[in-house]
Amino acid sequence: MPQVGAAREIPAPPDEPFELREYPSPDRARSLRFSHPEEFAMGATAWRAELIEGSRTRALAPALSIRPLAPWSPDGRHYAYQTMDRATRTGRLLLAEVGSGGSAQGPAGQPIDAVLWSPTQPILLLSLPRGATLIGADATQLAEVSWPAPEYEFAHVGWLPSGRIWFALSRSGVHAPSEIHFHDLTGTIVDSASLDPLMLVPYDAAACERIRRDTWSLRTGPGTWAVGSLLDRWGQARYDVANGRLLLSVLRPTGAPSRADAFGSEQLGVRAEPRWIVLDLSD
Repeated sequence: MPQVGAAREIPAPPDEPFELREYPSPDRARSLRFSHPEEFAMGATAWRAELIEGSRTRALAPALSIRPLAPWSPDGRHYAYQTMDRATRTGRLLLAEVGSGGSAQGPAGQPIDAVLWSPTQPILLLSLPRGATLIGADATQLAEVSWPAPEYEFAHVGWLPSGRIWFALSRSGVHAPSEIHFHDLTGTIVDSASLDPLMLVPYDAAACERIRRDTWSLRTGPGTWAVGSLLDRWGQARYDVANGRLLLSVLRPTGAPSRADAFGSEQLGVRAEPRWIVLDLSD
């Protein structure tokens, strides 16, 4: 059965690389490189994608997202990532076989957050709005799971080290605490546990009750604002499937709420900074 270790607070980890990221295949024979990010629309970035094998470099379709991403199948025969459908200018899954060069694409118009191969099975986990889907290396859908969630919120997902159980960290509504739920390869829930940010990283929530959660009300730096709902939910997640270590961040106030001008609109806000915890997952 899945196990959730005790959470403990840690210093903020270093920022993840944005300009360049390289993912070697399991046998280290080749790698996928994502570089030269370019904003092509407000808030939307594309990366140059390349397949590198020895001294040879092959250009691939641009990537729309480079994390959360585990692009290689465990045998190194397939890779996958989110690319862009040029007709609709929306995300689309690219699933390719290295040897034949053949590829398959998922349906366009379906937002994808995470693209994660199981570490031991030829199964791909895709995080979707209010759910997830599992597909095989031949692009066949194996399972689909849905759950209630606030609009525009993706779950944080990942595989346990065995590669036979996967998890999703989500909340069912804007007033609901976060929960981690574990699923098998059929999508069936096998266990769940509460991971409420308010319990794990407590603060004076009553003092911030009047802060709006649906707008930019958290000042995180000079000229930088975050949406108020990040007081109530996990914002960033970093997960290492090799050891089952999950890092989570949530924003916490560093002062008293006050009225401030955010993007030309005066409203009640508060200075805030990320606080991080770590916990271990196993099966």
